Amino acid sequence: QVEDLLVAMEKVKQELEVMKAKLSSTQLSLAEKEGHLTALRAERRKHLEEVLEMK
Repeated sequence: QVEDLLVAMEKVKQELEVMKAKLSSTQLSLAEKEGHLTALRAERRKHLEEVLEMK
């Protein structure tokens, strides 16, 4: 019975490690997308300022 608990705990531990890796990957991907979005916003702002200066 104790052995079964240890096996179950090890399985849960492995599943947590997998979830942790997926979370890290997702966080990295999100950070990259946020960086890209920030760059796009800055570019858009620059273009809008240029258009306003032309008027």
